[in-house]
Order: sequence, then C-alpha cells, then structure tokens
Amino acid sequence: MSGGGHHFVAPAMESARAAAHYQPTGMLQVGADFSGLEEALRLHAEAMKVTVENADAAWPLHPNIIELMRQIHGLQLKAAELASELGPAFRSLHDVDIARLENPRKGAAGERMWDVSANL
Repeated sequence: MSGGGHHFVAPAMESARAAAHYQPTGMLQVGADFSGLEEALRLHAEAMKVTVENADAAWPLHPNIIELMRQIHGLQLKAAELASELGPAFRSLHDVDIARLENPRKGAAGERMWDVSANL
C-alpha cells in the first residue's frame, strides 16, 4: 500500500498554502472572505457526496465504510451550516468598526485622527 490520498490531500494542501500566505489588506476583506467559507465547505461536502455515490455504486467496499463516508459528508454539511453564521456574526459584533469604515467621521482624513496608531 502506498502513501496515496492525493484525491483528498492535494486540494487540502492548496488550501493550507493559501491560508499560510493570507495577508488581508483590511478587516472588510476579512469579513468578505469569511462570507465565502460556507460555499467553500459546501463544495468540499459536494466532492465527498460524489465520492460516496461513486463508492457505493461501483467500488467493492464494506457497507460500514460507505456509512462512515456518509457520516463524514454529513459533518461537512454541518460545518458549512455553522459557517453560514460567520459573516452575519462578523457584521453584528463589529458593527461600530464597520460603520466607521463605511461612514467615516469628517471623511477618511478625519477618521484617521482616531486611529489607534495616531494616538499612542
């Protein structure tokens, strides 16, 4: 048996690489990126669903293996469901900060006067 797993590992490695190099330009970008997490997790779940369907239809696997795979798929869907709360929570819990970015007092120059780095 070889190391294998490329079908699952290669995309995960790419995600890990992207996360390691992630350098947002600001918090609004972070919030926008958070809002895409649900879709990403649903796409991963869809990939698992297709894998389970193929395995069940064509591969000589014990039924318990297929059931484990279905459970993994279900957990992926639950993760996506939980991720759907991240964007709204970000906006709600950072509402004051977001309001200042979207409606700066006396414009960007005026709001900059309240920047922490200008007042320490």
